[in-house]
Amino acid sequence: MKKALLLNIIFWVALLATNVSGFVVTGIPTIGGYSPKVVVDSNYIYIAGISGFSTWQIEKRDITTGALINGFGTNGVVDNGVNGLVMSMAIDTNYIYIAGGDDNTTWRIEKRDKITGALIVGFGTNGNLVYVPHVGENGIARDICLDANYIYLCGGGGAFPWRIEKRDIVTGALINGFGTSGGIDESLAWGQASSLSIDTNYIYIVGCDNLGGVEWRIEKRDIVTGALINGFGTSGVVESVNGGVASSVIIDSLYVYIIGDTNNKGRIEKRNITTGALINAFGSSGIVESEAVSYIGFASGSIDSSYIYVGGIHQGPGVGEWRTEKRDITTGALINGFGTNGVVQNDPSDSDSEFVGSITVDLNCIYLAGICRYPDNLQWLWRLETRDITSGNSNPNLENASVSPSSGDPNTNFLFSVKYTDIDNDLPLSGCPKLRIKKDGSEILGSPFNMSSSGVDYKNGVTYTCTSQLSVTGDYTYYFEVKDINSLDGVGSAALSQNGPHITNAPILSWTGEENYTSDGINLESGSANTAFIYRVKYSDIDGDAPLAEQPKVHILKNSSEISGSPFSMSLVSGNSLTGASYSYSASLPVSGNDYSYYFEAKDIWSGTATGVPTSTTNGPTVLGNNLGKDLDNQKSYSDDGTNTYITIPKGSLISNVTLTVKKDDSITDGLAYNFEMKDMAGNIVHEFLKPVTIIINYSITNGKITNTNILEPEAATKLALYYFDGAKWQQMASAVDTSTKTISATTSHCSLYAAKVKTSYGDKAYAYPNPFTPNGDGVNDTVGFYFDNSNSEQATITIFNKENKLVRTLTAINPIWDGKDDSGSLCRTGIYIYQLTVVGQQKRGIISLAR
Repeated sequence: MKKALLLNIIFWVALLATNVSGFVVTGIPTIGGYSPKVVVDSNYIYIAGISGFSTWQIEKRDITTGALINGFGTNGVVDNGVNGLVMSMAIDTNYIYIAGGDDNTTWRIEKRDKITGALIVGFGTNGNLVYVPHVGENGIARDICLDANYIYLCGGGGAFPWRIEKRDIVTGALINGFGTSGGIDESLAWGQASSLSIDTNYIYIVGCDNLGGVEWRIEKRDIVTGALINGFGTSGVVESVNGGVASSVIIDSLYVYIIGDTNNKGRIEKRNITTGALINAFGSSGIVESEAVSYIGFASGSIDSSYIYVGGIHQGPGVGEWRTEKRDITTGALINGFGTNGVVQNDPSDSDSEFVGSITVDLNCIYLAGICRYPDNLQWLWRLETRDITSGNSNPNLENASVSPSSGDPNTNFLFSVKYTDIDNDLPLSGCPKLRIKKDGSEILGSPFNMSSSGVDYKNGVTYTCTSQLSVTGDYTYYFEVKDINSLDGVGSAALSQNGPHITNAPILSWTGEENYTSDGINLESGSANTAFIYRVKYSDIDGDAPLAEQPKVHILKNSSEISGSPFSMSLVSGNSLTGASYSYSASLPVSGNDYSYYFEAKDIWSGTATGVPTSTTNGPTVLGNNLGKDLDNQKSYSDDGTNTYITIPKGSLISNVTLTVKKDDSITDGLAYNFEMKDMAGNIVHEFLKPVTIIINYSITNGKITNTNILEPEAATKLALYYFDGAKWQQMASAVDTSTKTISATTSHCSLYAAKVKTSYGDKAYAYPNPFTPNGDGVNDTVGFYFDNSNSEQATITIFNKENKLVRTLTAINPIWDGKDDSGSLCRTGIYIYQLTVVGQQKRGIISLAR
């Protein structure tokens, strides 16, 4: 199993051109321990591997930030939906080439656009080559190389474990003249072609065979014909050590470097590129092997002009560690000063199955790629590390930069946070990390700021925090800096400039100053359960910042708890944020009580929290329910049947606080009847109002007629009237019909049983009621109404004369009412008065008795 992991994986590496090291990327899930292949150009990283769903997945990321690139596939990711293994990848100026297999049985090669990730039509079948080189023989492509015109592949399986192909880079077609029709097969009984490299004239292939036991196998072939090159080994082949597999080959102008494992040891060979002979000055007669432990395997290597770098696994009982070595390229000796005696070993997680799969270098950094595994969920994860090329230490990593909140005012406490990680578990240098805050490109007073933390697990990451207030409004930037105890600088996204926070002056809430809103934010102060209470507040911001969406809000509380739905968003009435904008919200409060309170809140678009008196709790209103207050205006009490039947009571109509109920009376069968009953707070029945009130009855339609009548719906305006019951008979009232709301209304001065019924015809007469009437202000019969045909719909003019035939009052209305006063507003004397009513060109006369 240990060797199989290295035999079957072509690992990935990010060849990042950078002058710092130390970042760690962990967390991309994969299947079965197979690590993806990654290549780079000057700006982007291209990653190809298998996802957690066993499908081919390709990603394109920014080489500096690691961010996925929109425009490539879907949000930077291409998933081809095909189960299988990605084994290798290469790029040129315009295209990505991926090699592997479908379900480990079929060779698969894809060519994709580097910008969009789209398959390239014209290469194979719509950008794919999917084939079995030999019918009935399973296999897979394991490595791919490119030159300007051709693709070179190695792989194999079954009876033909060693196959090399040369294909046209444009069409994917096999090249005649190379081997047999573009392919070379070797029947080696067992083995695999693991890796290949090319120069101008030759192909170098490494792997293993089983011709004399399991042996390393190295071949050198002509790049044009595929023929083995005499003079290299024996007829173009070097059979090396028994056991294990050569997994990677690197060449320079003079030498071939072969890397792999054998007999539980990592092994490096340095050979002459012309003859294949071992180079005596390197290690022991051209060979370097690791020390004998449970198991060490090398999977990949990289070279520069002076050193060779290898990566793999150091495995012991229950332990699997990443192993990286730096050796002299001439002698093979481990380099002191790099890690511990030339070796860096680290354990990314508590597993025995994690290893470095690929390694490369630039002038300053070593880039290590491989996998780790977490036993709690048995999940394989991709991992990328960078290390200092001289010491092998990893620069500490700064990530997860944040500031909370992202905006505020000069009194806001901002919490800055960063995660410090060091894969060598090196603690920060004393006084580090530090937070630097800038405004307009310059550091603010006090920057840099010290940070604090209580953690010590630097390998897995420790979060540092700092709290600060920022007194000057505007936009800020910040970043973090750190050195570890080896004075290596911290790197990572948090070491780069971050935008934020934005400092703005907090908005201010105040009373609007309008009538009824000078000292609080509500009108009315009290009312019934049906009263519409209007809440208002003024929002101002000296920066002119508008409120956040759905702000301001009013919180309405009962017994100190928010009522259902609270807080409520308010609507703009008028004004603007700079000079002050009024906002309003209307609410009915169905539950009675004197324990209501309210307050307002608002945030500006930067989430700055408003201040001001209205943000504190204010008591009110008082909700009386069916209780009506004597000093309140426009109070309503609705019927118990849920219809729009109610009474409207103006201010000054009540002699005391009362309870008023409206109940439907279903015993009346020739109309729609409601009993209006009023009691004082002691429970005594009160009949009269001090001023006229309005009764509104909501009529319904049954089978095209007004319910309980024979009046057709279109006839309502002319044939429906409002009545009250005087204890003996029904008395018709002057009333008005609103067909749009299906209501009929009338003014009255007393509570009674009222009904909407068929109108009585008065013929050519008119009636006054009550008659006599007593306008003495006691609330009983203080006014007189006039009743006649068309009294519900036609405007009438009434002239009233005293017994000396002197005109005292003229009234014009649809439902005229006389309060006993003359045109100057003076109360008339007791006596008999004559009225003349003119309506629709007709005149009607009658007598009224005014008494005290």
